[in-house]
Amino acid sequence: MFQPVGELKMWGIPLSQLPEPPPPERPSQEILSLHVKAVKHPESLTDGDRRRILDRLPAGEEDQVCRNICGLSWEELVQKAISQPDDLTDDEARLVAHGVNYPPIRKDVFPHDDYSYLTWKRYQTEDEHERR
Repeated sequence: MFQPVGELKMWGIPLSQLPEPPPPERPSQEILSLHVKAVKHPESLTDGDRRRILDRLPAGEEDQVCRNICGLSWEELVQKAISQPDDLTDDEARLVAHGVNYPPIRKDVFPHDDYSYLTWKRYQTEDEHERR
């Protein structure tokens, strides 16, 4: 039988020190209605409906965030991932794998997580554009 040696840790943090996760959020009535629509009449969904269901940014915003991070539109990045997957940078690979609005990782809980850099970079570029 397996018995752990020492205290169990996640990302180097003892499990006993990790905060309790928040309770799951109930989707809004709008999102629930879109889910019903997706099941009953998937052909009637617009691109905007699909993006709301999948919690994606509007196409223009998604492209802008993508351009801020890697210099390519979302479509250009997807095409690069298909045609030249070995040439993707780390940021490009993370964008393809997780999307442009991957939830920010809490740096106080996960201080060494790679995604915190991408999130920081995303918000840094957004701030720069707001100052112009």
